[in-house]
Amino acid sequence: MIRLFAGHALVVDEEGRSQTLDFDSLRDELARCFAERGVVETWLAEHVACIVEERVRERHRHAPGVLARHEIDEMVIAAVRAVGFADVAELYATARGITEALPKPDGLPGAWGEERLRHQLADVLQLPEAVVQSQLPKLAGALTRLGFSEVNDVLLREVALHLVAGAAEGKEDLGRDVVVRLFPDEHWAARFDGETGVLMGAGVLRVPPVSAALPRARVEFDIEQFGRHLGPPPLLVMQLLTSLPLAARALRSILRDVRAEICSLRSSAAVHPAQVILRGSDALLAHQIQPLCARDAHGFLADVRNCFEREVCSAAEFEVLLSLR
Repeated sequence: MIRLFAGHALVVDEEGRSQTLDFDSLRDELARCFAERGVVETWLAEHVACIVEERVRERHRHAPGVLARHEIDEMVIAAVRAVGFADVAELYATARGITEALPKPDGLPGAWGEERLRHQLADVLQLPEAVVQSQLPKLAGALTRLGFSEVNDVLLREVALHLVAGAAEGKEDLGRDVVVRLFPDEHWAARFDGETGVLMGAGVLRVPPVSAALPRARVEFDIEQFGRHLGPPPLLVMQLLTSLPLAARALRSILRDVRAEICSLRSSAAVHPAQVILRGSDALLAHQIQPLCARDAHGFLADVRNCFEREVCSAAEFEVLLSLR
């Protein structure tokens, strides 16, 4: 299998052995946990995997090095809890052989201050630094309004997750009755016309559901469907590469609009990167494009990557992560 981008991270297990964490495998593991708990929102597994990938990249950017597997698990558990599915987080923890999804408090409430709040947000919940900075004063204010001069770790984290999930915007509970999606399924269907609308109708471009708790601007590009859109196989490499920039710019336009609408409802979402997910590269090479040797295939995929980096990542006025699924 030829990969456009590294969809994995190097981690160290409890015995100090290096292993590869594949985000596709993580998504599949999460999907099983959500399904076992009867959650019909199948896109949530992909969403959490993307959140974890985002946080892993941020960690590598600020502190390069190998992550411990338990750090990845903590990121997963925190993200699943934040989107409102604590029981799924517990099931994932059990499947991973973790007896405690999050560290238990020492038993007695203790005084809280900025250092302790920061530790819970940054080190335990693994939230990005920008989110920590924005939520720290809100968390302190909430504890003050609640009249808590002392609090244990579990309650502190529950209040923090309540705030991070955007529960202050008209929501009083993080249970299953909270709306999972920020927009209805049909929200984006009629929003785009012209070539952009054609590409969406052809299944080339897709806006995945947006989580109400952890909203991210995300657009998927199916390169196999793009090949089908261009014409019958076998396509010439240059035919696809010369047509790709226009499609990439259409994706950037959608991504900008999706991000703007999310930020109009959740201003804190502006601190997070947007994400472009590329799908279908293996199927394209196998069925849609002229046969290529391994070397030429790698070169072709590098050209595809460079096109998206140039037309989307570098041209956007906000940070964009590029991933393969």
